Amino acid sequence: MEERVCKVCGKSFKNLGVHVKNAHNMTMEEYDGGQTPNISNSDIKKEDIDKIDTPKEVEKNMNSDLSEILEKYNISKDELFMILDNFFKKRKVQVAGLPETIAKELSSQDKPSTQSLKVAEILINQYGFKVVGGGPTTKGGTIPKTWFLQK
Repeated sequence: MEERVCKVCGKSFKNLGVHVKNAHNMTMEEYDGGQTPNISNSDIKKEDIDKIDTPKEVEKNMNSDLSEILEKYNISKDELFMILDNFFKKRKVQVAGLPETIAKELSSQDKPSTQSLKVAEILINQYGFKVVGGGPTTKGGTIPKTWFLQK
């Protein structure tokens, strides 16, 4: 059996159908119906293959990119997931001022808690709350997952 080159990743396989199913989670119908051009072994150069990131490199880059986004917009992972969840469920998404909005909603509670440092800072600085649990660091020196506040 002749090896065939995968149109998605450019690698050669004797049983392309198994590879497409396992590596790309696609049926052969989906694969064959795609707009990716056919690639022959002669079209692939070693230097091109060497440029392809390994799965670990891709994951590292994704985590780095995610950290940059969270820092740029000053939001936590949970807040990002909430935004994405609202977006995909076609609900209104309020991105600008999100920490301020959350802090305003929490300010009506006597003992709010939050996983966002920014929200905790707003509650402290604008609404007069004090941290009663959590705080800037834990025994291990890491940022806590939850800040507990009280008026």
